[in-house]
Amino acid sequence: MADGENEVMSQKMRIVWLYVLPILAVWGATLVLLWNSPFLDADRYAEALYASRLMESAGAGQTVSLRKDSALAYWACYPDVAQDAYFGREGPLNLLGAREHFDRHGRAEGRIWPLTEDDCRAAQDAN
Repeated sequence: MADGENEVMSQKMRIVWLYVLPILAVWGATLVLLWNSPFLDADRYAEALYASRLMESAGAGQTVSLRKDSALAYWACYPDVAQDAYFGREGPLNLLGAREHFDRHGRAEGRIWPLTEDDCRAAQDAN
């Protein structure tokens, strides 16, 4: 090949790589982000959900200590929930598991959302 042809081929290869490299970089970054995504890892998803719920409760004016007291009171009222693998004390939602159970099931079952253990005792005495 002549030098002119080599230079044209070289220029064409540079143009191809100018388009190919960014596409490969974006594709690679997408794979890395998906690999580390909470949607592909149940534990990370639970952590992200927990953090999101904490932020929601903080925005609603609830302190973490109030949420903790309420969760402990709910679990004290309802030991079956406290032992539950998902909503209980050892569940992935941690303190938010109690409120999540109440919102999903407890209200419909006639359970109360106590602020303290005294609230729970008063409600149980009333029944």
